[in-house]
Amino acid sequence: MNISHHSHRTASASRLLAIGLAVSLSTLSACGGGGGGSSDLASGGGSGNPPAPAPAPAPAPAPTPAPAPTPAPTPAPAPGPAPAPAPLGEKALSPARPGDLIAYVRQRLERSGAELSGGLAAGSVGLPSRDSLSAATSYAGTTVQEGGVDEDDLLKTDGRLLVSLVRNQDPTALVAANRVLLHRREADGSLASLAGVTIASDASFSGLYLAGAAQRVVAIGSRDYIGIPTNPASAQPTSLPFAPQLNPRLSLALIDIANPALPAPLPSVTIDGRLTASRLIGNRLYLVTQWLPNLPAAVWASDERERRAALDRLGNADILPTITVGNAAPAPLVNETDCFVQPANASTAAEITTVTVIDLASTALTRRSRCFVGGSEAVYLSTDSLYLASTRYAYTTDARGLSYRQDTSTDLHKFKLIDDGLDYRGTGNVPGHLGWEPEKKSYRLSEYNGDLRVLSYTGETGWFLPAMVSAAAIDAPLPSPNTSGPPSPATLTILRENSADKSLQAIATLPNARRSAPIGLPGEQVYAVRFAGPRAYVVTFRRTDPLYILDLADPADPRAVGELKANGFSDYLFSVGDGLLLGVGKDANSEGLVGGVKLALFDVADPARPREIATRQYGQRGSATALDTSRHGINLFTQGDVTRVALPLRINETAGTPRGGYEPTRQGLARFEVSAGARSLTDKPMLFPVVFGPAAPAQTAYGALDIGRARSVQIEGQVYYLGDGTLLGAAW
Repeated sequence: MNISHHSHRTASASRLLAIGLAVSLSTLSACGGGGGGSSDLASGGGSGNPPAPAPAPAPAPAPTPAPAPTPAPTPAPAPGPAPAPAPLGEKALSPARPGDLIAYVRQRLERSGAELSGGLAAGSVGLPSRDSLSAATSYAGTTVQEGGVDEDDLLKTDGRLLVSLVRNQDPTALVAANRVLLHRREADGSLASLAGVTIASDASFSGLYLAGAAQRVVAIGSRDYIGIPTNPASAQPTSLPFAPQLNPRLSLALIDIANPALPAPLPSVTIDGRLTASRLIGNRLYLVTQWLPNLPAAVWASDERERRAALDRLGNADILPTITVGNAAPAPLVNETDCFVQPANASTAAEITTVTVIDLASTALTRRSRCFVGGSEAVYLSTDSLYLASTRYAYTTDARGLSYRQDTSTDLHKFKLIDDGLDYRGTGNVPGHLGWEPEKKSYRLSEYNGDLRVLSYTGETGWFLPAMVSAAAIDAPLPSPNTSGPPSPATLTILRENSADKSLQAIATLPNARRSAPIGLPGEQVYAVRFAGPRAYVVTFRRTDPLYILDLADPADPRAVGELKANGFSDYLFSVGDGLLLGVGKDANSEGLVGGVKLALFDVADPARPREIATRQYGQRGSATALDTSRHGINLFTQGDVTRVALPLRINETAGTPRGGYEPTRQGLARFEVSAGARSLTDKPMLFPVVFGPAAPAQTAYGALDIGRARSVQIEGQVYYLGDGTLLGAAW
């Protein structure tokens, strides 16, 4: 983990989001994408990727030469024909040629249509830049997974300018207004309000980017049309018992901040599909979207001739997503030949995943897009590569809650980041899946020295839904784990690129025949995963919090070298100095009953003998931090051997039940200091405290003071806090 401050290292965290609405009800399966092509967004024209030119005709054969007049010496044996290129691995992606894409989709729809012969109702569908800073300015911005790879959030800074995204809290408004506020940090650390821009859109915006060199701000939003489609009884599995997103659109609001006091809105950009993830490297914005085409009901008709005729009428325009710039007419986001297909994939899904790269520094917002047929549930970017992960089978539900099939596996597609877009390098597969929490999925992937390390969940236990378990059952101690299940809830796989057959080959796994000790116990869930250079740290939980330390220095022979058990569990692990880890999660008793917020400082300098050297507990069950809803809810700033930790915290000091009844007593910005030299964790007084009481009932304050949207950044000796839509500052 790196801590982000200006050309300093960047810190990272992951956090759980609502699990249901983030996953479509279509079967998730992999098929990949990658390539070239470009377009100017500002002009609003073109698909962005011109059609591939027709292949040149083969040259005419050369005439046969006349025989030599005199015998020549016996020549050396003529070289044989050049060896044929190695066949692509069975999971590899293939570039689509003209006609391939629509044929590929028709084939899958034909299979799924036969399964869904009951038909769907008409209209329903199957389910940071330093350019403006002096070198002396140091700061800690958004907590991210990889240094140099920014992630969208509600509060951004470049060390001088602070940009925040706030919502109108008017409960009578049908659509919450989204506003971008700009502040300047003065020499004395105070804030000067510069301007505010109301985003003219009916989309809901969840984060933004500050591209300093490009002098632009980009807010990321979505327009989700929620509905419950007709789902005939069939073999087609559904993902989650929630209403899916129908016809979602990704919205980009762009603002020119060449003069931050006079920000100028630019034409908006709308892309078909829901956002899987976005990242910013320098001035290049990477967007991964998924589009489920609006297909006519006849595609699912029970009559085979009617269904076949509907499939024959489908064209590329019916299945490919579009892009709209400003008031211009929608244009194709990609062309057919910009896509990849995966011939060996047996999925019947017709979802289109698109990776779009936008150059925010270009006047015309030049873009490049590539697509493949299939869904992607997680995206991981290093500064060199982009990986798309897709689990082959969907979530199912049973008496235990949410579960995957026991034979679930996850495909991973690798793309090299190149100047003109993306270069597809290969596909691999690992057993299991990446968990149920969208905020944490990418943190189970890590690239190191060119290899991809993956920590997948391979246990059989599902994720319990509160609606499926009675309050009395939740209040009771957890039952004993099922020791008859698989021996390890987690599996580590290390994949290495093989350019010959476009594959990512597994060079090692853990556990294995030589090192068979499980990572976790049967019945445990994987909560936190942190890759840090040649090590990995894994937290599992059911009754206690086992912390496992994995030595990955030899990628061909990974091994578990240390283990520590303690009550409670860590949702997140952060490197906070020489051989120190900070865990943030929840307290729990020996029976596994979850309590309030817990922080734990671990000494892992000797990986074979990890120690818990300091802990803090806050409140009872119902207490929460901003990390409970966003992986960006913590801010860490290392100066010398001290790491300053800012964590928005809401404390509940009254007894409650899992069904509610919590009465939070206070919230604000909790602060801590971790000293690597002293091996200590020190509390500092809470800043910007709000005390709840009769004058400010917690039920009323919850919406106005949503702890999940609280953020902080640190700049030199100050900390800045976005709590209730207002940006405040104070000396650390």
